[in-house]
Amino acid sequence: MMRAEDVALLHHLVQLSDIQFAGAQLGIMLSWASFSMPYMSGFATGTGDADKPSRPWAELFPHAPIPKGGVLPDHEERRLTYWQPAADAPASLHLAWLLHGLADELHAFSKARLDLQRLDVVDAAYADIAFYHGALCTVRVQLADRVDPLDFPGILIRESLEDHFRAHRSRDALIDLCHRL
Repeated sequence: MMRAEDVALLHHLVQLSDIQFAGAQLGIMLSWASFSMPYMSGFATGTGDADKPSRPWAELFPHAPIPKGGVLPDHEERRLTYWQPAADAPASLHLAWLLHGLADELHAFSKARLDLQRLDVVDAAYADIAFYHGALCTVRVQLADRVDPLDFPGILIRESLEDHFRAHRSRDALIDLCHRL
């Protein structure tokens, strides 16, 4: 059973993912988000036209069933389908997918006592996600200029953190997953 604060965090992550997905269409990208209870917050900035999708949605989401009219899936449709962005999709869409992956894995993070603290987007190129487990550990995920799709980010982040804390107990660290994720 999930703790009340985990349920609140889950809703917050889902909302941020939805907002980022919608914002990506306008060239808007989340800059940071704080997940410390009771004050969860986030801040978004415009990234300009450079990060707006310039190709048809069906090309950006090769695994998602996008209707011929190009209508974007709403939250419920994305929840029920596999809407992972293509590797060369804009960083803003990879960020929406990353937030979705963190929400999907939140219960497992909680069971492993990995407390999600903060997310920072650095120059739209990568995201740093901070977790606390006796020490602060930051995981870096590449968002821009990806060669491969962002596969199951929540699972790989959790596994990498568990491996780190098993090997190093309580030590602050930066785990760079830019070439693994």
